[in-house]
Amino acid sequence: MAAPTDPTELLRPLLFERPLALCDESKAEQFVTGGTLWLPPNAREDARNALVRLKASRDVPTNAKIHCRVLFSGEARRRSPFAHFAPEDVHGFVEECARLMQNLGGGLWFSAWIDQTRYPRQLQIVDGPPFDVSEKHLAGLACFAAIANLQHRQGATYELAFDTDRTKIDWGLARLQATHFARVHSNAIALPSDQTCLLDMADICAYASAQALLASNNRHNKKTVRFVEQVKAMNIHTAEFSYQRA
Repeated sequence: MAAPTDPTELLRPLLFERPLALCDESKAEQFVTGGTLWLPPNAREDARNALVRLKASRDVPTNAKIHCRVLFSGEARRRSPFAHFAPEDVHGFVEECARLMQNLGGGLWFSAWIDQTRYPRQLQIVDGPPFDVSEKHLAGLACFAAIANLQHRQGATYELAFDTDRTKIDWGLARLQATHFARVHSNAIALPSDQTCLLDMADICAYASAQALLASNNRHNKKTVRFVEQVKAMNIHTAEFSYQRA
């Protein structure tokens, strides 16, 4: 006679998460970028645990925020939990973060970029008054474009989390938060506190994309050249968000 089924097995809930898209922005000189990481269903906990293990292996507190602007600035890094990192350690750490996300059953990267020098300095929405276009306006637009780039390739069935910028800026018709276009997205969610570290991975995508653009624009900039190879290794699907007059 077959052994009875363990009742605890029957009581375990069957969890199925939708794919998760994470979004953040960055900037390098005139280039403003939005970066997104797409994680497949049920990969969130594995992704979080992988980051915890990586930090522990590098003597970094598990709650330390991975912010590329800090990591790649010697002055800021010396005041951060990554103070013991040499420049080469920083590159290796960030590259390993990217590899871990890609190895989780198919993490994918998407970005969009705007060249400030080719974008109007003033815009007008419908019949509203004109407003000056700032970097924060462009960051919101770049994030929106990166999300659209992801959705074009992966479809509309996903949940969206993004690093919020609560600064309110003038859009002519109203003063709204800088990331307003992403915030009103129908798929937007608030991540549980133990998963907010995943947003740092979107920062890596946006930062690497911006630095690679800078390297392509100035081949004598030796500090940024390594990011060209990193973007290739991450296989970031990128697109320019440009202004077209109606």
